[in-house]
Amino acid sequence: MGEVATLPTKGPPIPDEALNSHVGILGKTGSGKSYTARGLAERLLRQRRQVVVIDPTGAWYGLRTGFEVPIFGGRHGDVAIGDLAGDPVAGVIVEKQASAIIDLSLMTANGQKRFMRDFAHRLRQKPPGALYLFLDEADEFLPQEKVKGTGGAATDTNLFGDLKWMVRRGRLNGFRVVMITQRPAEIAKAVLTQIETLVAHRLTAPQDRKAIEEWVKGHADPDAHKEVLSSLASLEKGVAWVWAPDLDILTKAKMPQIETFDSGRTPEPGEIEVAPPALADLDLSAIEASLAAVVEEAKANDPKALKAEVARLTRELAAASKGVAPSWPDQRELVKTLTAELEENCAAMERLTANAKELQRRQETALAALSGESVPIPAVTAPQRRPAPAPAPVQRQPAPVREARQREDDSIPPGTRSTLGVLASTYPAGMTPGQLAARVGIKKKGSTFSAYKSRLRTAGLIEERDGLLFATERGVGLIGDVEPLPAPGPELARSWASKLPGTGALVEHLLLVYPTWADREELADALGINRSGSTLSAYISRLSTAGVIEKSGASIRLSDAVMA
Repeated sequence: MGEVATLPTKGPPIPDEALNSHVGILGKTGSGKSYTARGLAERLLRQRRQVVVIDPTGAWYGLRTGFEVPIFGGRHGDVAIGDLAGDPVAGVIVEKQASAIIDLSLMTANGQKRFMRDFAHRLRQKPPGALYLFLDEADEFLPQEKVKGTGGAATDTNLFGDLKWMVRRGRLNGFRVVMITQRPAEIAKAVLTQIETLVAHRLTAPQDRKAIEEWVKGHADPDAHKEVLSSLASLEKGVAWVWAPDLDILTKAKMPQIETFDSGRTPEPGEIEVAPPALADLDLSAIEASLAAVVEEAKANDPKALKAEVARLTRELAAASKGVAPSWPDQRELVKTLTAELEENCAAMERLTANAKELQRRQETALAALSGESVPIPAVTAPQRRPAPAPAPVQRQPAPVREARQREDDSIPPGTRSTLGVLASTYPAGMTPGQLAARVGIKKKGSTFSAYKSRLRTAGLIEERDGLLFATERGVGLIGDVEPLPAPGPELARSWASKLPGTGALVEHLLLVYPTWADREELADALGINRSGSTLSAYISRLSTAGVIEKSGASIRLSDAVMA
């Protein structure tokens, strides 16, 4: 490129042509990066472009002192929002093609990511047309993916995927993303490489300067490359290197002043905060009512809220069992609930009693047929509620039947009955060795499991095809009646959890959120355990080995094979 250029003072340091692509504005705190970003937003709003600002810190409200841009959320919000409002807020922006400031500063870090996950997913579906998305603190939403085993926080796969698509594939749909960050080393490389215009303010951390070294090195001669990198740590406030390779621009310049109130500046002692003026033309009442209705519906179906309610009821029931009065608004409601549960349990007991009588009748008939006797078939009557019927006397099997069953038992190799029974419960389907070992409760790579498989194969009771183990017809015949596994769905997932120690609560949470994905942070919070500890890793490993869950990066969910 030759000698470092200086743009004419009559033109802006960042020309309009550079704003037709993704922009990265980098710099440590206090270097002027946010000031530069607000200047670009002002210019685009003057040109009547659609600008949407994601503000996690509450520093952008001053933009309203010069433009009628609605503020969603935050202390200065025109409409209050929570972390469940991401989808409806994006819907309003898409429908009205409106500019907006989305202030997330009153939400927790997890709440911000939850809002953004739904917001980005809905915004991605907008019709074609230019939209400038200013993403402040971009490293929070587009983090460099952590290396497995380092204990770092897991990436929200869904949020990352939608924002990554906007940067890498969204230009044809009109997305222009302006990423603002003080830690370029922590932003995803797959995203950062898509920046076409780079604005680099003061960067003092070596790893942050190294993060942009390759970009500059590839588009500047050695002298210019050396000058840029050597000066980054000492740039004055408000001064930045502007790099736009496609426009043949590499220049150091002072960023122009903004016209609106600088709400991101640290206030002086005694300084009165400037509140943004009220909106005049945009009717927010309909928007506020629409958001409230959608959020209430989301709360009613929110897995976390439902789980919290279940936990509350469980605590209160435990308190009641210890003689502590629960904090129910009306004690009679508790009595009604417990009475209904008791009635349901009584009805279930009656059904089980009736089934037991029917099974006993069939057994007597079958035994009589085998021994040549004639046994009258009693009529089956409806069960009575109280008192419970006395248990029927145990019928001793005729000697020929006992001897035949004993011979069958003897033909099943010692110790292998439970293993054969598990495979028979899935017949004619099969299982992987890992699933079978997990279901039986022994180690897949242990000598016991190997011995059981060998004995059953030698006896012709199981076979292996395409990496799966199957019970043979002879094996199913010898094992007799076994309870089949539940059909795919929640009960099958719970059935697996009952065989995998410690995984019950984890499976219940995954059932609540299915078919969406959950990351380690969410799972650890739901279970109340350490996010990076070995306990959660062990639970996930057990479920993965058994094929109960599937993985996508750092996120998991129940497998489609289990849930169907």
